[in-house]
Amino acid sequence: MGQQEAHIVGTGTAFPYPVPIARYWEMDAKMRRMHGVSEFAIETLQTLSKGSGLRFHHTICPHWLPKNESPADYPERQDVVLQEDIFTPYEYIPPFWKRMSVFKEVLGKLGTKAARNAIADWGGDHRDITHLFTTCTGGWTEPGLPSMLIKTLGLSYDCQKAELNFNGCFCGATCLRLARDAIRAGDAKAVLVVAVETATLHYDPRLTEMDDLVPHAIFKDGAAAAVLSPEGKWRYRKTGMSIVPDTADRMTFNPPMRPESATYRMHLDKDIGAALDVYFREEAGAEILRKVYEDTSKPPPVLGIHPGGTRILEGMKRPLVEYGWPEEGLDLSFDTLFSYGNLGSAAMLAVVDRQLRALKAAELADTGKRKNKALVTMAFGPGVTVEWALLEKTATESGEAYAMRGPDTVETTPQDTETHARKKTITHDDPIPQTTLVELLGYRAQTQPHKTAYTFLKNGEIEGANLTYAQLDQRARAIAVKLQGIAIPGERALLLYPAGLEFITAFLGCLYAGVVAVPAHLPPRNRVDRRLQAIANDAQTNVVLTTNEVLSQLNTRLTKMPELRGLHWLTTDDSVPEVASMASDWQMPDVHGDTLAFLQYTSGSTGIPKGVMVSHGNLLNTLKDLDLGGRHTPHSVMVTWLPMFHDLGLIYGVLQPLYNGFLCYLMAPTAFLQKPIRWLQAISRYKATHSSAPNFAYELCLQRIKPQQYTNLDLSHLHVLSNGAEPVHANTLKRFAKAFKACGFDPIAYCPSYGLAETTLKVSVVRCWEPVVYLELQKEALARSRVLVKEDIENEVIGDKVIEDSFQTVVGCGCSEIGARIVIVNPETLTSCDANEIGEIWVSGKNVAQGYWNRPEETEQTFKAHLNDTGEGPFLRTGDLGFLKDGELFVTGRLKDIIIIHGQNHYPQDIEFTVQNSHPALATGSCGVFSVEEKGEEKLVIFQEVQRASLQRLNTEAVMDAIHRIVSEQHQLTVHAILLLKPGRLLKTSSGKVQRAACRKQFLAGNPESIAKWQQPDGKEITPFKAAPSKSRPASTDAMDRSIQRWLIHKIAESTNTPLEEIDTQHNFTYYGLDSIAAIELSEELGKWLGQSLSPTVCHDHPTIDDLVRYLATFDTTSSVMEEKNLHKI
Repeated sequence: MGQQEAHIVGTGTAFPYPVPIARYWEMDAKMRRMHGVSEFAIETLQTLSKGSGLRFHHTICPHWLPKNESPADYPERQDVVLQEDIFTPYEYIPPFWKRMSVFKEVLGKLGTKAARNAIADWGGDHRDITHLFTTCTGGWTEPGLPSMLIKTLGLSYDCQKAELNFNGCFCGATCLRLARDAIRAGDAKAVLVVAVETATLHYDPRLTEMDDLVPHAIFKDGAAAAVLSPEGKWRYRKTGMSIVPDTADRMTFNPPMRPESATYRMHLDKDIGAALDVYFREEAGAEILRKVYEDTSKPPPVLGIHPGGTRILEGMKRPLVEYGWPEEGLDLSFDTLFSYGNLGSAAMLAVVDRQLRALKAAELADTGKRKNKALVTMAFGPGVTVEWALLEKTATESGEAYAMRGPDTVETTPQDTETHARKKTITHDDPIPQTTLVELLGYRAQTQPHKTAYTFLKNGEIEGANLTYAQLDQRARAIAVKLQGIAIPGERALLLYPAGLEFITAFLGCLYAGVVAVPAHLPPRNRVDRRLQAIANDAQTNVVLTTNEVLSQLNTRLTKMPELRGLHWLTTDDSVPEVASMASDWQMPDVHGDTLAFLQYTSGSTGIPKGVMVSHGNLLNTLKDLDLGGRHTPHSVMVTWLPMFHDLGLIYGVLQPLYNGFLCYLMAPTAFLQKPIRWLQAISRYKATHSSAPNFAYELCLQRIKPQQYTNLDLSHLHVLSNGAEPVHANTLKRFAKAFKACGFDPIAYCPSYGLAETTLKVSVVRCWEPVVYLELQKEALARSRVLVKEDIENEVIGDKVIEDSFQTVVGCGCSEIGARIVIVNPETLTSCDANEIGEIWVSGKNVAQGYWNRPEETEQTFKAHLNDTGEGPFLRTGDLGFLKDGELFVTGRLKDIIIIHGQNHYPQDIEFTVQNSHPALATGSCGVFSVEEKGEEKLVIFQEVQRASLQRLNTEAVMDAIHRIVSEQHQLTVHAILLLKPGRLLKTSSGKVQRAACRKQFLAGNPESIAKWQQPDGKEITPFKAAPSKSRPASTDAMDRSIQRWLIHKIAESTNTPLEEIDTQHNFTYYGLDSIAAIELSEELGKWLGQSLSPTVCHDHPTIDDLVRYLATFDTTSSVMEEKNLHKI
């Protein structure tokens, strides 16, 4: 057996407070003046700082935080920063012992977070780590960092540990070399390397010498980690170390040598870059570059040069270019410096982390360029010591070839399969097929046949049906055989399913047949769903896939739905023997990356929905993109309650686990809406690492989960908690983080995102290892489409008071990992916006869908936009407004009039069409619908003109009730306010187009003239229903009906602050402000009171007190009302 080779298989970083560099300049100048430092020295330092290009001052010390901010404003950093300021008051110089006590406090925190991120990136078991090497230059304490990490990470107490402290910036590379040697010796199974630096603890405002000021300008705090193992993609091939002659005094680091010394003395010669330039172009240094460069195949190895400062990087540029590296090869090293500063011994590991992720992103983007095969790292430290290493990419087999060849061995038991899968996940090399989802599922069925893919939680709590990958593949093939007998590839099939696993098998069955899936929500019980009919008609569907139970429920209503009645209805919940016999007859369809996978329907104007055409290639590109920022591994665990007909629920909730081969627990949306704690309980119970929900779900958790229920929740395993599908609110994120901190929730897991159906779910998302960015923007500037950050204003007008309520906080939505390009465009001139200008968000890339089904003109307008100033294109016009700052997308509003409530998109044209036809007294073409924000949620407002002939005999109560009822039935929405207007009073353009934005301003100003107005009173928020005392059921049916009626009247009055006498038993529940969420809660409370199991949607399906009482009267008083499996839009 040959010698084992070491491979880097996981990397991670951790950073404390990201203080804007301008704030650092301001505070530094103030402190130096207090200590009598000359203005010349202060100006010199400012010049050095600005010349460094740094954007942030990463520090563990709250002393540098911007005005009016405190550690409490950074909940996501609480576990890696100090809560108390050791530099207060300003004239205080902390003694060395004080700095070391603080160092001990924060050392383990930073190291633990970086290590956990690296282990998560690896995807292996922390118990397999046999060796631990650490380094730190900023202090010492014993027992040191290794002992801390063994405890906090749960490593074995037999783990072999070593620490290299006070060596300098090159020592991160030294630890990697020691890890390589341990693996080569055959002693190590997996090695963890961790470097932690806290340079800002050693700040001393009294220093004035130039060479002392340079380190103050660039050294910052942070940690980085790496995991190495005998198997992996990036092999640690060779390494070397050298000392640059005659530079011993040019880079030094010394402990306090005199009693008056308060801290270390860091010295960095301003001419260090020139010395490196000379060395690497002379024979000794040139030999290093020659040895590395000539020993690798072209293209040149990617560079990961230690970002010690701009002078060091500039000094390295010329010799590297001379030996064949492109000039831009140092770009990522520069960017690391500008983003994080010089991180000492952690710097080189941080560069490796970023470079490996960039290489993976470039590889997955598949831009047609040759993929790099090697990575060269170089670190510099006191001496000047240079340590370098060559990482080489190992050859891996493509997913397609692997899937065709099949696994090397036949796995016959679940235990064998799980062991095999676990061994494979020690690397990043899972060769995931990248062409179609058919190929992807086939690969999973071959390599992980007995691994459970999905488990459904009945009532959100009890484990119900589950499917392994082999079973999923078999059922998909069986359904495909059925479809192939009645539909040709490319035809469309409507999917109507309750929450459960049947939808997943049907969706994949469509793909296996080459049939285009059309997911849709089940129609509400006892109603005709016109939108569903419109979808079927627009998609020209030939087949409807559903279950026997749903078909039985719909049979009586099909006579009223002609678009559906004539279609071929196919049930898919067959018995296991039938599935097995059919699956063997499956024929692989002709599908490829450009083949349509499904149509994602959104609303359109005048009630006509639009189907977004999503291909296999679109889906796989998005899944790859999400994987890069989400650190998914086969050991990840997903918990989701999102509807599977929604793109967030389907793509991230269902397909992402399939893509990465990890377990997913699903529950019905109604189970979550009944009891939001079920979501968090499932995350806690199954140690979920990934989950996602719209903003309203976090608000619902805050409203409905009581502090006493937090006790048994453990949210510490979450790596990703995504927030998307509707606007993300900063206040919600901060309140949720504060509330559930006691449950172990780490806000670094927050991943706010932005996307839309037209981009296959995702445009951008915050990476799971990066903190959320909050910006406070001046409202007055926002109104002028300009970006003016509060921090910048304070730095410009120091001493002036800033009016707090004149700012609005926006949340960063991250970036795109691969392929996609985001540009901000003036929507009128169609030219690129300036850096601080708000414009329409345009997107291009492989995640952009193919267009709208059968709508060439709308596809051309939306998907084929070009910039007028450069001619670049095509781009997708999102209709949303925002800006880019430091590469991150911030969404500020909408150009289009779309309304987003509870994660669902609603076009005002649809609702206006519904409203104006709800009552004969209303005028057609004279309705305006818009939304207003109240307490972080969007609320629906309706302006509607009345016909002139109806003014004298108008029954306003009947009209209001009709509007409430029809909007609830057709759109599942609750109305916040209705204003009936005289003819001609609705604001329109000269061409007759409704001015919804002007109507909104008029409503908010409180000055529209109306015939009648209905609005939920201030403070009428739906409060949690309290269970009524248990009562004995009356013997008489009439008495029972009256009892239920009284209970409902009192419950609605109590929860909506409405007087009892104003509750009308014939009014729709939405009339009193009960939306679909509150209706589900009411259903649960009613079931408790009755002592029966009611469907979560019973109050939604029977939306008045009289309707509900009549429905309940049809059941025997001693029997249980059977739960109806019905799923509606949230």
